[in-house]
Amino acid sequence: MRDSLDLDALQRQSEQMLRLRAFLRRSQLWLTFSFVVVLIGLILASHSPATRPWFENATQFVVIGLALTIHTYLVYFVLVAVIGVKGIYRAERYKPDFVPSVSWNYLIIKLLILIYSIGCLIALHYVIYTRSYLFIPVMLLLLLPEIWDSLYRRFFGWVIENLPESLERVKFLLPYHYPLFNLHLVVQSYKGAYLELEEAQRTMLSGRYSLHWAYLSAELNNYACTLLDLGRYEEAMRLLESAIRINPIGIPFYNTLAAFYFRQNIELERAMQCVEYVFDHHGNDWPNSYGTALAQRAYIAALLNDPEQAEASSAMAQNYVDKRMQAKPQRSIVAEIYYRLGETARILNDPIRARILYAYAIEAASDTIHAQRAREQMGKLSP
Repeated sequence: MRDSLDLDALQRQSEQMLRLRAFLRRSQLWLTFSFVVVLIGLILASHSPATRPWFENATQFVVIGLALTIHTYLVYFVLVAVIGVKGIYRAERYKPDFVPSVSWNYLIIKLLILIYSIGCLIALHYVIYTRSYLFIPVMLLLLLPEIWDSLYRRFFGWVIENLPESLERVKFLLPYHYPLFNLHLVVQSYKGAYLELEEAQRTMLSGRYSLHWAYLSAELNNYACTLLDLGRYEEAMRLLESAIRINPIGIPFYNTLAAFYFRQNIELERAMQCVEYVFDHHGNDWPNSYGTALAQRAYIAALLNDPEQAEASSAMAQNYVDKRMQAKPQRSIVAEIYYRLGETARILNDPIRARILYAYAIEAASDTIHAQRAREQMGKLSP
């Protein structure tokens, strides 16, 4: 079975999405810069004897201030809306039948934040003009979404840095919070609890959480990974195609697609094409996927009887892991990479190196399914 994806067309689409996302990030910087410049200018103008007559009353001051600053908010929201609406359209078009409609909550929340920010701007311009003592409280209210976002990112970063122990401390949130529950499922997947995992993932996709389109594509990919481990390849392929069509810039999805082929030892050229796609688009946002793709390229090259490329990719993967993947949350992925490199060495008839790489996999994360597989393979090697 071969996928029906047009990788060239997806590449063009993903490049367009990446450019739009980069422009969105730049617009956030412009929004902050523009707001600060206008705010400083208005403060100076409202207190200068030469320019204060321009502002006959507080209403005129507020209108002028908003006219100078609100355009950046509108540009930012339009960009978010374009990305969100396109994502929802793709999700509704390509999602599996058992998945309910995609949530609009993300766009609604963005709109509410925009309205909230405009209200705070009106209040801020008014207190500047009247020289009110409420300036600092209003500034804090204006920054409240950013403060909340920063605190949330710190909390989630702490959870990731301290996996899996941190999930035990926040498990009361798992039934209500998709990202945390998804982390819980990822931990379970590396332990090899596939049957329970499949049931939980299908329940999640069937409506337990109201998923944002990007979350939906990620969860479809995770579910496909579980089905691959259960040997249900046709079901996995259908989910993978949906995930990639919904979110073409989901780089980990192409690693999963490559695994679909090389685990069955079929369409190895297509598998290599998927891996090369990861190298072309991984950027700095996907270090785990890049390391995994290096190991997969080595393994596929060994299956294609290309020992030179297999050895080169294996060395690159090991070097990359040593330099870029030493954080605690990455240990399970490191174990998977070393296991795959051990398999590469075994195919190349290098049992000594295979044994060493299997040992590295066990050392990286001894309680994972890949460490268990490494132990099994070490037992089969000749002494």
